[in-house]
Amino acid sequence: ATADARTRDDILAQLNLTQPSVHVASFDRPNLALAAEPKEGNRTQRVVSLAKARPGLSGIVYCATRNATEDLAEALEKAGVPALAYHAGLDAGLRAERQRRFLLEDGLTMCATVAFGMGVDKPDVRFVIHADPPKTMEAYWQEVGRAGRDGEPAAAWPCAVISGRRPPRPAVSATSAGVRVGRAMTRPAGPRWRSPPCCAAASAWDAGA
Repeated sequence: ATADARTRDDILAQLNLTQPSVHVASFDRPNLALAAEPKEGNRTQRVVSLAKARPGLSGIVYCATRNATEDLAEALEKAGVPALAYHAGLDAGLRAERQRRFLLEDGLTMCATVAFGMGVDKPDVRFVIHADPPKTMEAYWQEVGRAGRDGEPAAAWPCAVISGRRPPRPAVSATSAGVRVGRAMTRPAGPRWRSPPCCAAASAWDAGA
């Protein structure tokens, strides 16, 4: 699992392990094509255009608020993209039913808060869109990591796209975790970021989205 140094130390303490052998490996996923852009213009239209460019594929759209999940799911449905909303405010039975549908159906997009994802192991999620930036980089990696778990190459179809934003400076402190994540996501990170191993997928995001 994705765990920073503090979390790893806490795990060792809780398990009362003394001088254990700790193995920390890379969580790089070569089959994921990652892209980022500032959140500008109409967010809903942008999310709809990204999803419509990938018909018949399953995806997740992460949102910061419950209302946003409902609004985006409605907009996607109106645009002809099968979509559902998922958040902690829904009845437990309805959440379970929507999760079941997402796991079993093809071509369904789930618009969700962070309440969705833990324990959801759908191998053929082909894209993850962040309508709002995650609170931490660890959360970001966990969420995009829910795409492409079947290990399928991303050359034909892109697996992940991150639509990050930089919140207005007057409204949010420059030390806010959300601002830092947004800046990191929209800052060029070298060849791996713009031209990942799955170059065809990256080109598809740039051209088709």
